[in-house]
Parts: sequence; C-alpha cells; structure tokens
Amino acid sequence: MPPRILNNKIQYLKAEFEAGRIKSFDQVFAFYAMSTLARDLGLHLATFKKKVKSPRLFKIDEMIVFGELIEVDYHIILKFITDMIDLAKPKKAGVAGIPYIADGVGK
Repeated sequence: MPPRILNNKIQYLKAEFEAGRIKSFDQVFAFYAMSTLARDLGLHLATFKKKVKSPRLFKIDEMIVFGELIEVDYHIILKFITDMIDLAKPKKAGVAGIPYIADGVGK
C-alpha cells in the first residue's frame, strides 16, 4: 500500500480515537491491518491475536508504541484497552440469577 494511503488511514484512525469512537479492535483493523499492526508493534501475529482476545495481556510499552504509531496520546490507548478488559469481565450474578446490587444493576 502506498505510504500516502496508509498515512491517510492512520490519520483517520487517530481522529476516530481522539473522538472516542473506537471501541473495538475490529474498528482498528478496518484502518490498520492486523498483521501490519502486529509487525509494527514488534509482535508475532499469533501473540498479537492472543492479546487482542485477552487485552489484559498487553504491556504498557506496547500501548505506548501503539499510541506513537498513530500519533495518539497513550492515555487514550490505555483507556481503550482497559474499557475492553472491563467489557470482557464476567458479570456477577446474585442468588438465582438476580442481579448483583454492588455493580449498580437492580437499583
């Protein structure tokens, strides 16, 4: 892919991250191919896929490099990853499937 086209995709991805519209890696991969991102982060593709499935495996250094690649503050990337970790957590249930009050459900 010509550098200009790749640069345009990265700039669009940056704008989407900064606007808070990127919520999943599927959205990232629409602009930045999984294999290319893995290579640019210095990760083997299989390792990267494992981390995408279980975001808590990402290291802070990898998040910082990702932010640098798309010229986004690493705090935005950190929030992106931690939001995905929160979504992956199993929801606690109370007795007989009644929502657990502590997590704000059932109030």
